[in-house]
Amino acid sequence: MSVDMSEKRKRKTPPKGLGACRVSTVKSARQTETSEYCLEDIRGWIVEGKGDFAKKIKMIRATSDEEKQVELKLTLPGVMFSGTFHRRSSKELIQHSGLICMDFDDVEHPAETIDNMRFDPHLALAFVSPRANGVKAVFCIPDDGNHGNAFETVRDYCASMYELQADEACKDVSRLCFLSVDPEAHYAPDALPLRVAPKVEAPKPKKKPTEGDRIGDRYQASSDICNRSADLLTGVGWKIVRSGGDRTFCTRPGKERGVSGTLWSDGGFYCFSDQAPPLKPSQSYSAFALLTTLSYGGDYKAATKALADEFGDKETSKSGAEYYGKRGKEESEDELPSSLFDKLQSLKFDPDNLAPTKEPLLLLNDVPVLYAGNLLTLVGHDKSGKSHVEAAIAKATTEGTRHLGFTCADVGRIAYIDCEQDRTDFESLLLRAGCDAEKVAGYHLTGLSVSDAKSALVAILEGEQNLRAVLIDGFADLLGSVNDEEQAIGLVRYLMATALRYEVAIIGVLHLNPGSDEKSRGHLGSQLGRKSQTVLQIKQSDDGSRVLFTQRARKRSIPEAHGVRFAWCEESQGFVEIEGTPGEIKQAQKLEEWTRLLREIEAENKMLAWKNKVLVCAIMEAEGVKKRTAQTRIKQWLDAKLLKYDANRGVYTSTRGNANEVE
Repeated sequence: MSVDMSEKRKRKTPPKGLGACRVSTVKSARQTETSEYCLEDIRGWIVEGKGDFAKKIKMIRATSDEEKQVELKLTLPGVMFSGTFHRRSSKELIQHSGLICMDFDDVEHPAETIDNMRFDPHLALAFVSPRANGVKAVFCIPDDGNHGNAFETVRDYCASMYELQADEACKDVSRLCFLSVDPEAHYAPDALPLRVAPKVEAPKPKKKPTEGDRIGDRYQASSDICNRSADLLTGVGWKIVRSGGDRTFCTRPGKERGVSGTLWSDGGFYCFSDQAPPLKPSQSYSAFALLTTLSYGGDYKAATKALADEFGDKETSKSGAEYYGKRGKEESEDELPSSLFDKLQSLKFDPDNLAPTKEPLLLLNDVPVLYAGNLLTLVGHDKSGKSHVEAAIAKATTEGTRHLGFTCADVGRIAYIDCEQDRTDFESLLLRAGCDAEKVAGYHLTGLSVSDAKSALVAILEGEQNLRAVLIDGFADLLGSVNDEEQAIGLVRYLMATALRYEVAIIGVLHLNPGSDEKSRGHLGSQLGRKSQTVLQIKQSDDGSRVLFTQRARKRSIPEAHGVRFAWCEESQGFVEIEGTPGEIKQAQKLEEWTRLLREIEAENKMLAWKNKVLVCAIMEAEGVKKRTAQTRIKQWLDAKLLKYDANRGVYTSTRGNANEVE
């Protein structure tokens, strides 16, 4: 190739990440013999613009004669970014590189377009085309050989994210990309692979079922089924991006651009994203399954019942037990409806399709206690400081600094909903904690009815952007009675579904039963104990200090002995974290008192060393105690290393200094 190889010779360290990917090149479009170079070499040629090819690029851009431009382009060296090849042919592929080059022609402002793409996590290399009227964008993809599907995914991704239409010829794995010159080319060797959607064919339209067929089938066969599914998706926050043939591209809630799912013309839906609960990633949904998942929490029986008026028969030809697979003993194994088994496949363990690993949101003493999509319950007796702990969680979550032992691994905004305090107390609490109103969205909802409070929670989640968590003080205000088991189960199920749907953690407060050190109030306490990822308890000591520890934890626990201890500070007018266990704190207080007493004795006697009899008398006088107690005190001071005993001289010496003489 007619390029400057000096950079390759000069390189002292091997290229990192994608820069080390090997790709094939040819000397010109008419050549089929290939050479191998790494991606970092290719990037260097484009940025440096050295060699004969750079002169040709200059000539191409200087002329407006299209025929001459084409003639010159055919003499340029080219790169096959998608792998290494024996010869320039898709049949001669040796190894896929995990890269694909997308060609966007007739771009009005190529440089600005590349600038808009620079923060794309999947873009490895992007540069202006030889004619300076297009963009070449090299994306990172899985190198599993499914190049055709990868092209379609990247094509749709670019159309949605950047409104760019890719050349369909890029689907060819051996597609040739001409070298160009662009000193401002984008280069990111740490780009991540764009997840490729499996090929999903739209099912053929079914004939409208006759009388007696299942309600779900009739729903799916309705003439406006695609619009029904679209309304369902937009109703929970999905955006309809654009249509293409029999499919419509959609963007998940909380994301402005990008293809997160595909809606098919038959109302079926394929979800790519792992951030769109309750929909699961890499999962296909029929129109009926989509309705059931989004509107009825996966309860097919409830969905069928709701559709009965519109799609049901006057007399059902199948019993409910037959339809839902609840067979009697006389039924054979073959009578189990296949659709029920199909529905269960998304719930089946698959080691090749594991849920993505989550990072912890909240840590206590560096131990993870809460992840997004989960509940955390804080329990304690009345006036134990629960609201102050919630305020500390709010501060830690929004600032990333440590507050009452809490730290946050994913700093962001938080909503704080108060249903218990007077408004003045609530506002005073947030002010004392130093909460930033831009980061902590505080809402005082005390006095609202249960239904209004739940509606307010949803409205806040919908309206406030980029929330990491929601604090609710307290949980008991979201239901009529904590002792109603049905209400308690329903509320906890509602909270779990809400946390998953909005990808937030929900943190709430609940009181312990009077006279109990562990049991929280009613059936609600029992349900939250079972379903919360972590239950944190505040326990108050006789000296007024508190300790915060895990009462229950699905992951690593924090025993009371190793919990976070805090106490009220008059100076700061708030709770502050203190070091040590109650025993250690008590010992420290004793040590402080003994030190003070020893200093008084030193000052009174003007001595730093004493014979036993002299020191005993000094202690008896200073403390007003008897001889035996004074002798015990000497032993305690020796253990605490406030004194040391010189056996040769028979004296006790203060560790604050040395005495050469004993009076």
